[in-house]
Amino acid sequence: MRRSFWGGFPKVCGRLLVLAGLLGFAPAARATTTSGATTRNVLIDGVVTLGGAPGANGANWETDEEFQGFTGAVNWYVTWDDNNLYLGRIGGNNLEGSVIYLRADYPGAIYAPRGQTYDFLQPDVTPMGGVNFAAYLKDSYHEYRTFNGVWSAQTANTLNPQYSTQPGSPVKDHFEVSIPWSAITAGNGLPSNLRLVLYQVVMPGPGCVSHFVYGESPWGTGNTGDGPSLGVNDGVPVSLRQPGGCDVGDSTAWRWWGCYPVIGGVGANGWSAVAPNAGPDDSICQTATSYFLQGNTPPGTAIGTWSVVAQPPGSGIVTFANPNANNPNALAQNLSSLGTYTLVWDINYGGCPSLPDTVVITRVPNSSVALAMPDTVLTCNGDTALLRANSPGNGSSLWTTAGAGIVIANPFDSVTVASNLLPGYNVFHYQISNGVCPTTSDSVLVYVPIGVTADAGPDQSRCFASTATLAASDPDLIQPSANGFWSQFQGPNNGIFTNLSFHASNFSALVPGTYTLVWSVTNHDCPIATDTMVIRNFDAVAADAGGDQNLCLGSPVSLAGNDVSALGDSAAGYWSLLAGPTTVTIANPDAAATAVTGLGAGSYFFSWLVSNGSCPPDSETVEIRMIEVQDNFVTNSIRPDSGQQNGNLIVATPSGGIPPYSYSIDGLNFGTDPLFGNLGAGTYTVLVMDATGCTDSFSIVLIAIPPMDTVAPPDTLQIPTGFSPNSDLVNDTWEIPGIEAYPNADVQVFNIWGGLVYQSIGVYQPWNGQRNGQDLPSANYYFIVDLKVQGMAPLQGSLMLLR
Repeated sequence: MRRSFWGGFPKVCGRLLVLAGLLGFAPAARATTTSGATTRNVLIDGVVTLGGAPGANGANWETDEEFQGFTGAVNWYVTWDDNNLYLGRIGGNNLEGSVIYLRADYPGAIYAPRGQTYDFLQPDVTPMGGVNFAAYLKDSYHEYRTFNGVWSAQTANTLNPQYSTQPGSPVKDHFEVSIPWSAITAGNGLPSNLRLVLYQVVMPGPGCVSHFVYGESPWGTGNTGDGPSLGVNDGVPVSLRQPGGCDVGDSTAWRWWGCYPVIGGVGANGWSAVAPNAGPDDSICQTATSYFLQGNTPPGTAIGTWSVVAQPPGSGIVTFANPNANNPNALAQNLSSLGTYTLVWDINYGGCPSLPDTVVITRVPNSSVALAMPDTVLTCNGDTALLRANSPGNGSSLWTTAGAGIVIANPFDSVTVASNLLPGYNVFHYQISNGVCPTTSDSVLVYVPIGVTADAGPDQSRCFASTATLAASDPDLIQPSANGFWSQFQGPNNGIFTNLSFHASNFSALVPGTYTLVWSVTNHDCPIATDTMVIRNFDAVAADAGGDQNLCLGSPVSLAGNDVSALGDSAAGYWSLLAGPTTVTIANPDAAATAVTGLGAGSYFFSWLVSNGSCPPDSETVEIRMIEVQDNFVTNSIRPDSGQQNGNLIVATPSGGIPPYSYSIDGLNFGTDPLFGNLGAGTYTVLVMDATGCTDSFSIVLIAIPPMDTVAPPDTLQIPTGFSPNSDLVNDTWEIPGIEAYPNADVQVFNIWGGLVYQSIGVYQPWNGQRNGQDLPSANYYFIVDLKVQGMAPLQGSLMLLR
């Protein structure tokens, strides 16, 4: 913002009285104060600046004011800097002198509201509240005096006059004196407020008895509460306000207000004068045509005014609203053209120049629409990209990214290089801004593909399944742009993928067999990664242990389950004994057909367990019954008479076999009738056979009924006719005393039906009453003792077994 430089001290107004004078000069139309770029010769600190702009007379100057009296006659001015107050005169040689009365407010200042007398001049300084400093300048006599509490000619030396020559004049008719602030404020620095009255004294004319007041500029009107009535011709004759004068009529003198500076800005009546402040320069966007201004508030009754001093060529008339141009925050409207508008904020103190302040409002073009390049993909593992976007036009461009470590060569260039890109998606934002206009932005994705890996998932085992769910690695977890697809390498048929590109696709239409599948993963131009997985679809099997078997005890035993080896290496079978009367040995439990040994009589249950891969195992049980047919001898027999063919026998029903039973005594012919008759004496072998063909046999001797004569045993041989095998250690065995003399003897014992229950051939072994380890019941038995002596018939007789 361009400001008029006046050092920051505001201005208020004083008054200047102009009288029609003895010298016959016409009164000025208005006594005024001018400032700024006034064309005049002003000698300031010995330097005269012609038509200088405000502040041109030195860097520390606060302001300068010109009190102009008679037009073309003389100009008095007052100005100051940080060190001195300067009082000067430009032109004019008709003056005898001038007196300036000052009231300077500073800490500890005391004022005396009394009139002062100097060369018969009695000014009224009461409205100022008294003075604390006065200076008298008399150019004709080169007399410069000061007053600071009392008159003192000795202080005149503190006035340091300097002279210069007005252009076109041979004499030095310009002069200026500098008065140190320390002389005015008694060493208390700069005053916070300054009030002054400037009188000009002239030679008395005809009829004039004293000097007269030429002009004055005190603070305020002297009326309580008025404050400075700035720049207003109040129409009050001088004689009513300021008595005195010389040959001056009341109707010819008027009191005018002029402007003078105030340091610190607060007057004795509590009212402050401030310099205009139009606010900071600002901008609006093309989308706006108005602006709320930010001027400072005028003090008291002062009026602020907005005006336009410059605007873009061809633009419309700027208007002020809300509510009007006097509002420091008025709304400037119709800012319809692009460019700068220079607006002025002026605070009017009633005709006094206020050093208006300017503010520049620039209407800038709207930001261009940001258009970044299309999304792009780099080569595999690339890290540098060329960023491209449209030119920012009237605005400025900026590339940004949130990627850590990414370097943008020139973020403010629409075309630039980005490096150190990260794998995956890198987001770059391009924006165009133009001052206060809305920023537009666009984004671009730069994708950096990276090499990928493939994991087809674990191998699977299925049992006669039609569908399998696959479990490959998800390529999105590697990078979002990665893609995968399934293919079948081999298998018993062509399966069906529900979704070739889905890592968890279903694979259907399976038949038993082995499938090899391939999972391939791609990522733009990176190398393809593959992995395989195997699905083994096993055929379910059922166990067949073969038919139950009934085998004769002692027969070879073989197990015969179904053979699953044709299904492959994964198929297996196993034999095990579930139950049986004895412990057996299975020759090869893993073979479907195998031999079993160690079986005794009874039922045995074997399990054949088959399995195939992941299929559930199956088993079946087979029963092998080892049959031991046990004959129960005969229920009755009839001995043949003297060896004739009239004996018979009845076979007892056997046990341990499976009925029906059949019988034979010749080993060839079997029948179901247990009665065999018409038998002669002799030994018969009887066979019994059950329904399965298992047999048992026993021998029976049919002894012919001997003739009445009997054979007497030798005297040395005694054959007992009874014994008692009851374990009492008395007659527990059938002893035959003397038989030891016949080492070839054949001793046989028969039951009553002729069944042989005991036989001892050779050296006799006493009988203990048992047959095949089983105790025989108490009964009558029949014996034959053949001593094997030539010519001696066998001995026969009955034997009682008593328990």
